[in-house]
Amino acid sequence: MRRSTLSIDVMKSRLVPIISLFFLFSSKAVQAGVQQAWLAAYNGGLTEGTNRAVAMALDSQGNVVVAGSSTGEAGDFDYVVLKYAPNGSLVWANRYDSPDHGQDEVKAMKLDHDGAVVVCGTTKTIKLRNNGELEWAIDYPATSLTIDGANSIYLVGYRGTEFATIKVSASGTNAWERIKSFGNGPNFSQVVCLDSATNVYVAGWINCSPDPSDPSYRDDLIVSYDAQGNERWASAQGLVECIGGQVDIHSIAADSLGHVTYALNQISSIFAARSYDTGGTFRWEYAFDSGLGVAAMACDELGNCYLVGAAAERIGPDQYLFPYGTVKLDASGTKVWFRQYGSGEINRFHYSQAIGLDMKGNATVTGQSPGPGAGNDIATVQYSIDGNEKWVRRYDGPAHGDDGALALAVGPQGEVYVSGYQTTTINLVELIIIKYSERASIQMQPDKTAALQFIGTPGQSNRVQATTDFLDWLDLGFSVGDTNGLLHFQDTNAPSFPFRFYRTVIP
Repeated sequence: MRRSTLSIDVMKSRLVPIISLFFLFSSKAVQAGVQQAWLAAYNGGLTEGTNRAVAMALDSQGNVVVAGSSTGEAGDFDYVVLKYAPNGSLVWANRYDSPDHGQDEVKAMKLDHDGAVVVCGTTKTIKLRNNGELEWAIDYPATSLTIDGANSIYLVGYRGTEFATIKVSASGTNAWERIKSFGNGPNFSQVVCLDSATNVYVAGWINCSPDPSDPSYRDDLIVSYDAQGNERWASAQGLVECIGGQVDIHSIAADSLGHVTYALNQISSIFAARSYDTGGTFRWEYAFDSGLGVAAMACDELGNCYLVGAAAERIGPDQYLFPYGTVKLDASGTKVWFRQYGSGEINRFHYSQAIGLDMKGNATVTGQSPGPGAGNDIATVQYSIDGNEKWVRRYDGPAHGDDGALALAVGPQGEVYVSGYQTTTINLVELIIIKYSERASIQMQPDKTAALQFIGTPGQSNRVQATTDFLDWLDLGFSVGDTNGLLHFQDTNAPSFPFRFYRTVIP
């Protein structure tokens, strides 16, 4: 039999029964916090090369799908897509090497409504069925994609000097293409999203210099189309206002309140965002000039948007602080709070790369943060809805080298998935996925019954048992692990006991 014990095992820690007694006498909950549930690493079976995850999503069954770039046997990059079950077991893996064996590097990935995986990058856009088999590959090296309710795909960034958007059917055939020209060119579309009415929003940069060969004057711009490709509106001028410098759009989102917001960087290093209503009316813009720029953005259903990247503060001659920076903006674009992580280290770069929001309004950010030695660690930080730091988890790979996270996903129960890379030897960088979830917990309910949570295996039935003396264990009932491997049980008899200890047993 396999047992999972909750606040029981006095042989491992003599503090455990004291904690349980505290819970039962004080009517408070015992929470053991967040732990690393599992870690999976992928290197393609090679002993050298680079493997990095850059995009991640959860399907309707709770499986985690990761896409990235992986060195192949010929020495060039291939697309790699991995699917893991909620318990960390590999469901399938597939690689794609373009016909001319070019550098296939993933830029973005989305799941359609049937669980199929669409990946775009430097060479092709490909679609994998939900079992991992390649369905099609088309000649669009895109930077961003989104998918509508009919599984049609919208791609941008596939023409290097044009503001281009294309809609592709679920079968991979072209539905329509739109190319916009602004000023003297060149122009470049970078990110795309949809609203609930399947209107399309495309943001990117335009060259606003009188000289088309001069790339130093750029501005940001957004265009909207309907689902049939008819242009609805285009913004007249962006936030940067053609003052000089490179402009890059990193993220875009349409919320349920009828707002569309995008985040951008400019050469002067700013956290910046600009928002419109979905009819094209400008709403607000935000710029925070103390930083190295924004890397990602997430917006919630209430219209709040969170920007993450690297902040910067000069504290002396040639002395700077470069912590993670996280900004929360409300629906009107007003800063609610700004938080930093790693702000005590001079001239060391902490850079957050991804953010995810859960159902409780917590914001979790991840990226790379300097470790004790010369390399970086993966540092994941969660903030409450009010900006209070809830927890920090750091991961230092086995070689104590350069490790970093580039993508993050949050599950329905608040579980956090982080993906990126770890250095194992000087010649091998592995793609990794880490799952963080709550440990076993006890929550006392208002009626004094006990809500129990254990960590188990998805789909596995467990007996829940209780004792007061560790000699006689009483079967309370059964619980089956959910898609995240969590077991839930309500002990309605808890009020009858001054204290009680719990465990699960298989079978």
